[in-house]
Amino acid sequence: MPKIAIFMNSLAGGGMERGMLNLAKFFAKEGAGVDLLVASAKGPLIAEVPESINLIDLKSSKYKTKSIRLWLIKAFFTVEPWLLVLFFTKKLPKAIKSIPAVIEYMNVVAPDVILSTPTTANLAVVWAKFYCEPNSKIVIREASTLSQEIQNKNTLFFKLTKKFVKKWYNHADSVICVSKDVSDDLKENFLIDKSKLNVIYNILDAEMIKSKALSSEYNSIIDGYGKYILSAGRLEKQKDYETLIYAYHLVAKKSSVNLVIIGEGPERAKLEALREALHLTDRVHIPGFFVNPYPFIQNCEVFALSSRWEGCPNVMRESMLLGKKIISTDCAGVKEILDESASRVLSPVGEYEAYAKKLLDLIELREENLDVDADSIIKRSKELYYNLMVG
Repeated sequence: MPKIAIFMNSLAGGGMERGMLNLAKFFAKEGAGVDLLVASAKGPLIAEVPESINLIDLKSSKYKTKSIRLWLIKAFFTVEPWLLVLFFTKKLPKAIKSIPAVIEYMNVVAPDVILSTPTTANLAVVWAKFYCEPNSKIVIREASTLSQEIQNKNTLFFKLTKKFVKKWYNHADSVICVSKDVSDDLKENFLIDKSKLNVIYNILDAEMIKSKALSSEYNSIIDGYGKYILSAGRLEKQKDYETLIYAYHLVAKKSSVNLVIIGEGPERAKLEALREALHLTDRVHIPGFFVNPYPFIQNCEVFALSSRWEGCPNVMRESMLLGKKIISTDCAGVKEILDESASRVLSPVGEYEAYAKKLLDLIELREENLDVDADSIIKRSKELYYNLMVG
């Protein structure tokens, strides 16, 4: 029975965390021993980790170590001098702080393969490999168009990320990219060896999504929205909800349909202020984060994605799986999923007037506008993941 370790930052409720938990469940169902390593066991998805998966909180487990300073001094001479600088400026991400515990885990458990995401966890695993005796296979997963991510992050670590990724990603055995756009970005902008890049879309638990979508737990909330457009995701710059609200401001003049944005994040106050300035307080609803977003998707008129950049947005594919009409900005990872339907539902990034026009067209469209065989995509993704990790 193969032993697979999956390492990420936490169990927050984003698409990345859901995707990795889906993978862990899939590998466990296929008979693999699965350890789910997290830098910090926080987040609403903790409750969804089944008993078949061994959840390890590196911050409080037996692998916890206080030797981060000692390791960083060693790393200064043997791996990456910038890590010591980041430590003393207090700019070290939590995944990087977990490296001594990852080293201890890999030396003691010696998994056949360790899969990591996001970028900080990927670098942590690659650096940890240099201090491990067992020869575990290292598979890292990039979930975003990294060049755009770096441009929009202001932390010192992300300013150094391009240098780190160029220097270290090729030390992994394989690099999983969640879309062709992500793969092209790594190849062209970070010089990652083409032979290491594998495009595999995120797997979804189709049965679970369809079942949870029929839940009545949020009916009292949903019924209060009437007919509504839905968007879902972390309230942050990447998702560009500002453009969505400006677009909806034009839509609201011609349609009685409301707008609902579910999620939490640092831009809540900004978005609420914009909603008030545009006199949309009664039309734009931002109710917060929900562990089960699927009833909201099931009952919406249109699912709207307004991101500046993505990798391959899970929530859009989940909406497609539930047969919803889609509108999206023309950001990375979207067009290849929509395929021939793309031209009808894609709008230029950041252009709210064009987005509003597409949105009005979709609201008025009575028949479904997408014919995507989501089940086949999910099946193929499972096969590719299994062959890469176990085969």
